[in-house]
Amino acid sequence: MNDIIFTSAAATDGRLPRVRRLFWTIAGSCALGGLYAGRISRSWIRFARLDMPLPNLGAALEGAKLIHISDLHCSPIVMEGYLRQIIRHLNDERPAFVAITGDFVTGGTHYAKRVARLLGELQVTDARIACLGNHDFGIYHPRGHGLMRQLPGYLSRRLFDAGVHTLRNQHAIFRRGDDAIQFVGVDDMWSDDYSPEAAFAEAHVGLPTVALAHNPDAAHHMISLGAHWVLSGHTHGNPAGVSRLRDAVFPVEKKHYHGGYYGVDGGHLYVNRGLSYARRLQLNKRPEVTVFTLRRA
Repeated sequence: MNDIIFTSAAATDGRLPRVRRLFWTIAGSCALGGLYAGRISRSWIRFARLDMPLPNLGAALEGAKLIHISDLHCSPIVMEGYLRQIIRHLNDERPAFVAITGDFVTGGTHYAKRVARLLGELQVTDARIACLGNHDFGIYHPRGHGLMRQLPGYLSRRLFDAGVHTLRNQHAIFRRGDDAIQFVGVDDMWSDDYSPEAAFAEAHVGLPTVALAHNPDAAHHMISLGAHWVLSGHTHGNPAGVSRLRDAVFPVEKKHYHGGYYGVDGGHLYVNRGLSYARRLQLNKRPEVTVFTLRRA
């Protein structure tokens, strides 16, 4: 579509000096295991900049900035110092909204506390909004090994206390004067609690609507119910079908939705490549921050 404008998603790739490119490849293959210490250059993070056209968007919200991040995976591997540096970069953008599409932790309640405290440092003018991912129900598949029944509720409460609205099959409306934007969020589709119908049951038809769903497989369902845009994560930029082991751990049905923008059923899907630094074996799969500018469609 003509009004989607990428201004820097891959622009830094070609401009990175060869030494930095080599360092990133080596560091990514090692999951950065401690190499991130010290100051991470902003150029290591992939900043994608797009317009987000929305029908019926009011003048008060025209030009507002919405940042999308995903897959923080706060854990013994993805450390607080690394995530805090990224949050400082996000604050430099002066966003109106920050949307976070799940996989906050890979671990238990201890890391839920940590990631909530970190996200409380995000500076926004309007709202922080989120949905949960598969790892937020347990370390592995929520119906398999590592299920922690208390984790999603505990994490959601901690995030709420930090000022993050976690939408669990719910919608939320944010207003500027007479103008409004609506966010709809669902629990991870692998969980027993996934219900787009419940999320949209009381949503307002006619409002510009952005849906949050960790797994991009949910996009068709969400758009059919009224979402104009769906924001997802989960893939870390890796296409399905490359490894049987990876497909068993991170199954997706729509194998071509692995990273970036897609037109879907007359709506729009963006799959964020995530912030965690594990398994980043290629330069174009660097950790990503997506910066949208709201536009009237």
